[in-house]
Amino acid sequence: MQKQDVITVQVLTTSGKAGSCATCGGTSLNPKLQNMLATKVKELTEALEASCPGKTQVSFVNVKESLEAQNSEAGQLLETGQYPPPLILINGEPRFAGYIDVDKIVHEVKKAIAK
Repeated sequence: MQKQDVITVQVLTTSGKAGSCATCGGTSLNPKLQNMLATKVKELTEALEASCPGKTQVSFVNVKESLEAQNSEAGQLLETGQYPPPLILINGEPRFAGYIDVDKIVHEVKKAIAK
């Protein structure tokens, strides 16, 4: 199998929800929650860059703000409640849901790079 040049990691969330925070309603993410998620995504990005320099691309997407993401298979997993947000995709495949575990994600990305 050919190694990939860049592994994509997407952190998908929905408006007003994250993990066990079922009371954060509204049409957009609670500012405190938004900041917390942004901090975790930054931490993830930095950890991946330190572990796998130049081999990863990380993005944070609120599916309510992106029609493409909302209509995607992964977006529908969040919209229908099959997975709790945030949903972590590695190369487009759902891998983790409900929280951002930086160490586990880095481990999975390293495995994907080695393939």
